[in-house]
Amino acid sequence: MTALPTDLAALGAAPTEPPVRVGSELRCRVRLADGRAGLLAWLAPELAREPAMRRRYTRDLARLRELDVPGVAPILAAGPDDPAATAPPWRLRLDPPGETLESWLRRRAPAPLDEAVQLAIDLCGVLAAIHARGVVLRDLHPRLAVRGA
Repeated sequence: MTALPTDLAALGAAPTEPPVRVGSELRCRVRLADGRAGLLAWLAPELAREPAMRRRYTRDLARLRELDVPGVAPILAAGPDDPAATAPPWRLRLDPPGETLESWLRRRAPAPLDEAVQLAIDLCGVLAAIHARGVVLRDLHPRLAVRGA
């Protein structure tokens, strides 16, 4: 199993699934001490060794931590706090309940026009709120968008 970038027990979390690669990150579903589902994500180790990628990821993480937008899962913790640390930068966020857009599209395609239009309107509203706060999503994909969150 891939090593986790932080001590989950210290965060009050326990892994529920092994990590998987999603874009530039490794992600692992966790259960928080209060029973909620969470997601631990960290910059892939080979990318974390590149100073420019590490800076970009850390800068994006700082922006995401300040983001308070309905429909976007909040970041609960992030690290490492020491900029000289060698561990990959990571974030722990809530894992919103609901169905991914990818799953919904597989299940509903071809979706009725009114449902597809409403879904597009809702997604555009969230993206507009994110962009209004100066954040740009680099990896918007149906497997990452959750309906009903």
